[in-house]
Amino acid sequence: MNMEKATSAIKNAWIAGAISGVLTMIVALIGAFGYDLWNLIDAFLILGLSFGIYKKNRACAVILFVYWIGGKILQIVELGVQGQVGSSIGTLPIAIIFGYYFFQGIRGTFAYRRIVKEETKEEKIESESINKKSKRKPFLISCGVAAAVVVAIAVGLIIWFASGPQGGVLMSNEMEEYALEYIEQHNLLNDTESLIAYYDVTVSLDGSEAAILTTERVIYHKDGRTVSIDLKDVDDVQHRYDNISGDIIEVRSKSGMRLKIEIAPWNNGESFYNALMDAWKISGTKK
Repeated sequence: MNMEKATSAIKNAWIAGAISGVLTMIVALIGAFGYDLWNLIDAFLILGLSFGIYKKNRACAVILFVYWIGGKILQIVELGVQGQVGSSIGTLPIAIIFGYYFFQGIRGTFAYRRIVKEETKEEKIESESINKKSKRKPFLISCGVAAAVVVAIAVGLIIWFASGPQGGVLMSNEMEEYALEYIEQHNLLNDTESLIAYYDVTVSLDGSEAAILTTERVIYHKDGRTVSIDLKDVDDVQHRYDNISGDIIEVRSKSGMRLKIEIAPWNNGESFYNALMDAWKISGTKK
């Protein structure tokens, strides 16, 4: 890579970072697409690292690329927990394009530094080393601060997930208090039935979308609407596993009504299916 290509790669990288940072800041400020304060911090990090790339700082180029890739992996994992990873496919090409430019930024900054050393006489390098160190220090400090913030955010997310309610399929003896309160407040169960298994679909675990199995019915509650099929009216239950969506359970009633339940990978979907099959058998209508 010659000097012209190196400076072009650096330019493309910091422009891509500026575009990403500005767009993220805009949607975070207006609260669109579920963006919040974390996304505003994300925007400032990207803009700060992009400024470092503009100044041809190699550390900032490496950090921005790693941060971008890590963020996309975390996003895919979160969507996978929701069983909605397919919704990120549309943005994947754009993410790949930005990642490409950030990677080229790494190549450009390293090539630029190498070319400067090769083309500059040793005496000139020594005379300018003091000035370069004094100019480079603020950017190295800013990149170090940015890296520290990224680590702090990652640790915060880990602590937040660890301290929150338990997700995945829960049996009646494992039920969290928030779920029991939500079920009672919205009168989701009849007086004659008891809860067997429960799965909260939401990432925030607020109970607004959940699959519920009782001694009498299989229930799906979403956004205030509740759909259910009595176990005695179940005609067929189909179960399959998909590496992206997880466990997919389809319940068909004798009248032809269908109810679909998707349980994200690593959320014990098979436990819900087994409990459903046992409850159906106990109802006396299983073929």
